[in-house]
Amino acid sequence: MFCSKCEIQIFEDVKFCGKCGNKIAQVQNSQPPTPFQQPQATYAPATMPDESQQDIWQPQAIYTPVAIINEQPQKQEAIRPVSPLQNKPLGNDLIAEAQYKGNGESAKFYSDHVEFAGNIIHYSDIEELDTKGVTSRTTFAIIFQSDFSGHIGFVLKNGQKLKIPLRGFSIYGIGTTRSAKKRFSPLFTAAYNSVAKAMAVEALARIKKGETVSITGMDINCEGAIYKRLFKKEPIYISKQNFGACVLDGYYVRVLDKNGKKLFMTSDDFANALLLPYVMTTLFTS
Repeated sequence: MFCSKCEIQIFEDVKFCGKCGNKIAQVQNSQPPTPFQQPQATYAPATMPDESQQDIWQPQAIYTPVAIINEQPQKQEAIRPVSPLQNKPLGNDLIAEAQYKGNGESAKFYSDHVEFAGNIIHYSDIEELDTKGVTSRTTFAIIFQSDFSGHIGFVLKNGQKLKIPLRGFSIYGIGTTRSAKKRFSPLFTAAYNSVAKAMAVEALARIKKGETVSITGMDINCEGAIYKRLFKKEPIYISKQNFGACVLDGYYVRVLDKNGKKLFMTSDDFANALLLPYVMTTLFTS
């Protein structure tokens, strides 16, 4: 049978047209009112979506054609800000897995990429790597509170910015500050052993080709490194002649001369600081 209003073929037992919503009389002409044969269509009852679909689902009538359902915007996964080379083959050699949330959510560090919160980032797509872990304590009258704020941050070559965040808060020692700080240590170590190392290998390859690479504001080439200090006339020069070691000092990087005296030390906002131990040790001790 056919709808008397829009002339589309419908089931005999329906009360309303699935296309126009016209109320269907109990008795309808079994032939179409138009001289040509209507194409066969398949209909299926529309199902109500869950709450996450409310913004894309548009009900049309009691019955919705299956063909139209297939053409409607489907529920999609959240757009993940991943690296431009996400179609690059992924390595499966897991280096470390570090939990960064109390609910067990963790970041997985592989030899060529990191995965966290649905993101997949190739190390070759990272422009900057920064880490920060700070504990602050505050006293208001008789109220004592402390909080920990940390992250592993990535700035991709396409401009996207992503972070693996850690945050804890406590009052009178009761809360999540201590647990957040405890989780940050293995996360920092994993980033240093995987991401920083892979980025350092890329930087060393450029340096060995004759380029000068800037890391944390320090210009480095095969001859040595120079860091121009703000508000000071004399820059810092580092080469094989005076280089002693480049080591991690907590979450910072310290460069020492052959006598163990500090030549240079990063602060917590120095991007790519974790590359320095790999790069400088390779260049100035080999």
